[in-house]
Amino acid sequence: VGLAKAMEMILLADIIDAQEALRIGLVNRVVPTEQLAQETLKLAERLAQGPTVAYGLAKTGLYQGLGMSLGDVLNMEARNQAIAARTPDRAEGVAAFREKRPPRFTGRAGSSPAR
Repeated sequence: VGLAKAMEMILLADIIDAQEALRIGLVNRVVPTEQLAQETLKLAERLAQGPTVAYGLAKTGLYQGLGMSLGDVLNMEARNQAIAARTPDRAEGVAAFREKRPPRFTGRAGSSPAR
């Protein structure tokens, strides 16, 4: 939300509704209450089917990178890319792309032969 808006929210403690939270970027999406459980499960299933090792590296890199210099961030990203490139999910992603099919990621870390 930015520093100025965050400060305003902290100091004034105004209650905001879901649409305002969406407008200022405090939430990514808003759904009707009766659809919340269904939409949450759909999002969780989508994430669970993705390359979870790469997701973890991306999340860690994003949070750690906030306090780093550009050079340190680039070094960390190079390390993370090297780790991700050795996962079975990377090989599966490339194979799925070549075969024009949805990938079947396993979320396993470790070495994988290059394809």
